[in-house]
Parts: sequence; C-alpha cells; structure tokens
Amino acid sequence: MLSTIRNFLRSLDRSPLAWPIAIAGALIFALMLPAAMGLTYGDHTLREFWDWKNILFVILTLFTLSQWKISRWFIAIPLVLIFGCYLPAGILYGKPSILVAIALMQTTPAETQEFLMNTPWQLFAEAIGFIFAGLAAIHFFGQVKIPRKTGFVTGLAACAIAWFVSYGSGKTYDQIQTASFFHSFGTTMWYSAEELREEANALPPSWKVTSAEPQYKTYVVIIGESQRRDYASVYGYPLDTTPYLNRANGTFFSNFIAPGGNTGISLPRLLSYNTPGTDRYSKENNIVTLANAAGFDTWWISNQGRGGAFDNPIAQIGVRSHHTVWLKGNYADANVDDDMLLPKIRAALKQEAGSSKPRVLFVHLMGSHPTFCTRLSGRPAAFDVGDSAMDCYLTTYRMMDSFVERTVDLLKANAGGSWSLVYFADHGLSMEKKPGTDSGKELEHGYDHRQNYEVPFFRISSDSHGHQVNPAYRTGFRMLEGLADWMGIRVSNENIRHAPEFWSEGSDTKIRVFGDRQYNELPEDPAIRFRSK
Repeated sequence: MLSTIRNFLRSLDRSPLAWPIAIAGALIFALMLPAAMGLTYGDHTLREFWDWKNILFVILTLFTLSQWKISRWFIAIPLVLIFGCYLPAGILYGKPSILVAIALMQTTPAETQEFLMNTPWQLFAEAIGFIFAGLAAIHFFGQVKIPRKTGFVTGLAACAIAWFVSYGSGKTYDQIQTASFFHSFGTTMWYSAEELREEANALPPSWKVTSAEPQYKTYVVIIGESQRRDYASVYGYPLDTTPYLNRANGTFFSNFIAPGGNTGISLPRLLSYNTPGTDRYSKENNIVTLANAAGFDTWWISNQGRGGAFDNPIAQIGVRSHHTVWLKGNYADANVDDDMLLPKIRAALKQEAGSSKPRVLFVHLMGSHPTFCTRLSGRPAAFDVGDSAMDCYLTTYRMMDSFVERTVDLLKANAGGSWSLVYFADHGLSMEKKPGTDSGKELEHGYDHRQNYEVPFFRISSDSHGHQVNPAYRTGFRMLEGLADWMGIRVSNENIRHAPEFWSEGSDTKIRVFGDRQYNELPEDPAIRFRSK
C-alpha cells in the first residue's frame, strides 16, 4: 500500500500537474488557516478573515520553507501538523487562551478520550483534509526545480509582506494572523504554567471551624462589576434602572463601602480574611476555603478570566471551589454575555439537587465593566439621556436586575428547598474627563472619590418578608465575616469577629479604604440625574 502511494507521488513529481497541485494545496491551506487558528469561533465566518496579504504570506512562506530539506522537515511540516491538530479545538473553543492552555496541561487520558468522543467527526475530517493540503503543497513545492536565489527572493517577499501588513501600515505584528496565533499560544502556555505552579504551591487554609449550621439549603453569591450604588433606582435614582429590585423582598444595605477602586484590589479583600487595620489579606483563608472546611459543596461560575495578570488574584480564590466554570480565559477576551451564566447556574442546581450537603454558588459577572456598550451584546439601550456611554451604563443595571430576577426564578424552581442570595459589586466608578466623548467626560475606574467605593449590597432569601433597608455603614473589609454569619459558619480563628454584628443596623466607625485612606475624608462625585428622552 505504502509503495503504491510512493510510486503514485513519484509519478506526479515528474508530471506537469505538480505545480498546479502545489498551488492548489497551498491555497486551500491558507484559506482554511483562520479556522485552524480559532479565528472563526462564535458567529464569525472564514470570509471575514480572508485577506490577500495574509494568504500570499502563507503561500510564499510554505514555498520558501519547502525548498530545503532541513526547513521542510523541521519547520514547514511541524507547522502544518500543529495547525491541523489545533483545528478541532480552534473551531470549538477559539484562539489559544488560558482556558485552552490549562485544559491542555491538565488533560488526563480519560479526558482526552472524552474530548475525542464528543468532537464531531466532521471536524476531524476537516483537520485531515487541511493537513493533507498543507503536506501536498510542501511536497510538490519541494519538487519544483528553481534556482537557489529564487527561494531567497520568495523568502524576502514574504518578509516584505509581513512588514507591510504590520509596521508599514502603522499597526502591529498582530495583523499577521500566524504571528498573532503563535504569540497567543506562547504567552498563554507561559501564563498557564505560572498559574498552575502558583496553585500547586498555595498554602493550605488554616480555618478552625467550630460549627456549621446553615439556615438554607442553597446559597448564591452574585458578584457584580463596576457598579455605583447611586445609579440604581432601588437606592433612589430617578430613572427606573432596577425595576425588579425596586419591589423585591429582601435586605438592602444603603451604606456598604467596598475596600478598593478596582477588581484586583477590592474583590480579593471582599472574599478573604483581612489583617485588621492593614491592606494585607490571606491568600489561603477565603470564603471558598471556609465553605469547603465547613462541609459545603462549592461552585465558582465566572464570566471573568481564568488567568492573566488582572484575573490571577480572583482566580486563585475561585480554583479552590469543588466545581469551576469559566466562560473566558482572560477578562479582556471577546465579550461574553452574562446571561450565558444562567444555564450554568441551572445545571449546577440540578446536579446537586439530591445532595444532603449545603451548597454555595459564587457567580462572577462581567456586569458594567467599561466599555459599557460592549456589555449590551447587541441589545438596544434602554435609556436615551443624550450621552451614549451613559445610555449603555444605565442599561447594564437593567441587565443586572434581570439577571438577579432570573436567578431567583431558577432557585425557586431548582433549589430543592430553602435558599438565599447575596449580591454586591466589587467597586464603583467616578466621572473623569475624557476628550472625544459625548460630554467630555465618562465613568472610569478611580480611587479619589467616595463613589469609587459605594456599591450596591443586598440579600434576598426564600423567607424574606418585605423590602427592608439597612442604613448601617459597613466596611467591605468585613465581608468574609458577614458571609460566614449568613452561611451559619462559626470559627475560632483570631480577629474574625468584630462589633457591631455584621448584619445589624449598628454602623462601623472610621471606615478605611485601600491605601490606608479614610472613606469619609474623600470628596463626593454625585450621580448625574439624567432625564431620559
């Protein structure tokens, strides 16, 4: 069989068809390459990524590498095999990301078998055809007898195209699709290795749980993003940004203060044990490890990143859960609608419905993170206030409100008993000058105003009666204590309880925020009270 194939190829080598086969194979390979690199993931089509400069670059590169045996066997053929092997994952999961890289590093033989069995056979057929086209191009290009100088010329031509596509057009190497792929692949593999190394070296928690008497069967913690309290109508904003929460039964804190002005600073301190009077927090003692130690079944369901410089502190908390679901590799990846989390919540509730263990689901939203209009995922803005960014920002409150309502509906239908839900945002924003915007200013991350720390915080439970407002000033540095009380967990660790009791109406005094600054000494940045047109 092999000798027959070999003889057939040799006959083609001497045939006038060698050159057309080489060109056809290279063209098919170049046209399919965007799919193999994961660029067509989602609703994108191949045609969107067909660019004559990139196509010509690939064909010239294949031709040049095919002219010498060493570059053919050690560069061209391995490249074709790498792209071909990645093609099924690229179509199913997109470009190389932290999620894909970590899955690759942690894959077991059983998981590999499961992946192969669950992947449509058509994708493997495409991968085989893609590899065959690339190898055919390499083989027949190598049979074309040309002067050595011609090979160098085609190589220089490929380099010239690469230069023109990127730096010559005032852009970057990311415009070269293959260069972008390998850059993403290399960096994600590096960061993923760092992530896994840090997880492996994480210290064990030192919780001393004395009792765990949860009042509810199911607990849900929804973590919002970049929301100021004063733009929510449930807290008095004149536009109807939170219609469900306006009438929902539950307890709403009207003076909750987050520890920091961005996610990386604030959220780890909201979820972890903090050394009193300092900015230091424990990386091992957090609400997830506490829930684990108290016998809860824990879930982390996130629409923010699994890895990367900005995601790492939060991801290191999330990975301690018994079950994890990540919709994105990095918070800066292409936007995924928060509503995509709802089926994951439903599946988690149904999966654990028959268990006698209490459970807690941590749900991390993308929420109102800038840029606001990308968070609408094609929805029309619900408001028209004469500022497009604010139209979108206010609409994200409507989306959060709807998300909470639908999560409550899921709990009523699938929790299998009593339940309680807590929502809080990690930090607020402040109005900063920004040339080029509708009003010359826009809401952005900041650290110098009270509204950078004033966030919504409320609790809705299956046994809630009436819409109650808790006016107590409460520091977010005590959130772990509040969540532990809410879940009925008691520990004997030092400095874990403070006065006044977290859920009482007694206020904390001298509230500090990150950087050892006093909250009440910060200036105000009041909400703009728009009128919708």
